[in-house]
Amino acid sequence: MKTRNKRAVAIIMVLMILTVIGMAMLVLTAGTNAMLTDSQVSQIDACRRNMTASAAAWLRHNRGQVPPATLAAGVELNIKDMHIPQGSLKVARPSVATGKNALQVTTIFHIGRQNVNSTETLSLD
Repeated sequence: MKTRNKRAVAIIMVLMILTVIGMAMLVLTAGTNAMLTDSQVSQIDACRRNMTASAAAWLRHNRGQVPPATLAAGVELNIKDMHIPQGSLKVARPSVATGKNALQVTTIFHIGRQNVNSTETLSLD
């Protein structure tokens, strides 16, 4: 009878340990998912900022050299060296008159399961 009780206690202890390990894994998995989501959001923000900064640098460097007709149609900039997956960067005159000297920067890229499409207006003044 003593051996049977010892086995029963051992089985109960093993089940309790497995339950505690399972709960710890659940908590750690939720924390890991939150960290992955945060890092992906940070990467998306960094890509968007880098692409916009690249467009601003291109505008400063090519100011007055690009014909207005070309800017009206839009200029697709090469971002291959930025290593942004499936990305494109386009600079054009805004389609709606804003009443100021500005250009519209459109960034499109794909990270993970998210497709990001953003448009910003940069002032030329």
